[in-house]
This record gives sequence, structure tokens and C-alpha cells, in this order.
Amino acid sequence: MIIANGFDQAFVGTAHRAGSLRIAVYDLGKCIKVLVDRDGMTETEAEEFMFFNVVDAYVGPSSPVFIERFGTLEEAIEDIEETDVVDYQQQTVT
Repeated sequence: MIIANGFDQAFVGTAHRAGSLRIAVYDLGKCIKVLVDRDGMTETEAEEFMFFNVVDAYVGPSSPVFIERFGTLEEAIEDIEETDVVDYQQQTVT
């Protein structure tokens, strides 16, 4: 399992993926808060840093994942492009 150094406060747990080792899971919002509190970044700077240097840094199939929390599935769907939503049961894009 690969961990994201410096983000222990944002660690949520682990995820399982078929054919893969367990993956560390972090709360993206809490990671951003760590950067703001610890490093004195603005929220915008912290978001840019997270996506450019951490979230998009693929280090292999066991790379950590960073979740965004939503109250409901509908809120999550509204937040992302509809073409990114796949119905797992139907295997079709909705």
C-alpha cells in the first residue's frame, strides 16, 4: 500500500480493487485543509497543489485515491460531467 506522506489527518481507510493490492484512501477536502493549516496556502493554492502534485501523481496500480464527499449520489452526479457517470449494473453511460 502506497501512502501519501504528510496527510495522515486525511486518511479515511483502504479500498479494495479486483486484481490489486489494497489502496490507501484519503479525504480530498481534508488534504486541502492540511495544506492550508500546515503550509499556509490559500484554499485555491492548496487545491491546485493537490491536483497537480498529489492526486494526478500516478505511482503505480497501488496509488492512493482521494475522495470527494457528497451528501447524496445525486449531488455527486450534479458535480461531475454526465459523460463520466456509468451505471455499473447496465455498463452504459447515463
